[in-house]
Amino acid sequence: MNNTSKITMKTLARQKAEVRAKIARQHSELAQSYWDALAPFYRMGNSPFSILKNFSVSVALFEGVITSLRMIRKIRGLFRR
Repeated sequence: MNNTSKITMKTLARQKAEVRAKIARQHSELAQSYWDALAPFYRMGNSPFSILKNFSVSVALFEGVITSLRMIRKIRGLFRR
C-alpha cells in the first residue's frame, strides 16, 4: 500500500460496496449451481428426497399415535383411582 494515499470514508464505503457486490455475485452463482445439481431430483415424483419425506411423515404419525395412546392411558389411570 502506498503511504502517500489517504484512506477516507468515501474509499472505505466504495470498497465495502465492491466487496458486498462480489459476495452477492458469488452467492447467486452458488445458489444457481446448487439448484442445477438438485433440480432433476425435485422434478422426479419418486425421487430419494420424496421417499425420505414420506418416511419422515409416517414416523411422525406413528409417534403421534403412540404418544396419544400413552396420554389416554394416563388419563384413564387418573380417573380409576
